[in-house]
Amino acid sequence: MTADSSSTGATIPKTFVSNFCAFLFLGASVLGWCYRYTDWIEIVGGFLSLAGILSWLAFVLKVIPEKRMEEFQTWADGIIFNNARAKWFVLGLLVIGLVGASFLGTVEVTWVAGEGNRSVRIHKVGKLEGEAVPLMPGGVVRSLFLTFWTEPTKARVKVNGFPDRIAEIKPWQRYELKVPDSFYRPVVLFRPTVDLLNMLRNEPMSLSVKVDSQSWMIPQYDGRSLWIGCDADVEVPEAKREIWRAILTAAGQAETSHYWVRPLTLTGPIPDLHPGQVIEVTLLRDDRSAYASRKFSVLPAPDRQAFPQEENLDVPKH
Repeated sequence: MTADSSSTGATIPKTFVSNFCAFLFLGASVLGWCYRYTDWIEIVGGFLSLAGILSWLAFVLKVIPEKRMEEFQTWADGIIFNNARAKWFVLGLLVIGLVGASFLGTVEVTWVAGEGNRSVRIHKVGKLEGEAVPLMPGGVVRSLFLTFWTEPTKARVKVNGFPDRIAEIKPWQRYELKVPDSFYRPVVLFRPTVDLLNMLRNEPMSLSVKVDSQSWMIPQYDGRSLWIGCDADVEVPEAKREIWRAILTAAGQAETSHYWVRPLTLTGPIPDLHPGQVIEVTLLRDDRSAYASRKFSVLPAPDRQAFPQEENLDVPKH
């Protein structure tokens, strides 16, 4: 290699080598970042392969005479790869990219295996929900967020059929969530016993639910199951639905299974449950006196076998 661009023969100028390596590193860095943190790699790859709209460029290049193309390539070689100032331009782009990426993080939702299809909503906590993005078995959905080292961004991740998750995103982080295992968290599924269900179907009462200092009231509660800690979109596991149907069938009330397999949910802000919290449920008569009451603690949900935590309330014994 030689030190200047005027050298001839088999030698390669050092300026050309350094600029070529710089441009190669810049392109690889951009593509690598897109591949790890975004869903853009197919779009970027399509443009680089002259697909779609850039196919017109491929047509134009074929029309230009070969001699003219050689002249253009010689000019580009001198301006880009044999220009001693080009490496500073590339360095500037790398610095800008590095600084910009230091304020970005992403959430990745992966569905490794399953059947059917799901939808994913990912949005910053406190902001309006965005559009649902389809998620197919074996698919991946990523969402990019502006964030800071001193104040990580909190994003709500909701896959239909599962409880939502709050992701705390830091710069340069890819917050990975896998369906379904990452979405099992402490959630309580409350239901009355068969005897209490029979009574409430005929004589509804008010149901009071307290979680720490928060409280909810369900008037005219008729014995349906109730999610505490998630929305009504969450699916009751099939194994639990089968057990409930067997219980009601044995009691001669198979027709009432929809009271349990289609849970209600609390209106207003949904409590974010944590192990050790105490929940109190109370059935109230019309005069607001307590008919039946029960307290229980929230348990961890380390896996799908522990989800959800099921709690019951029975007719009081006299």
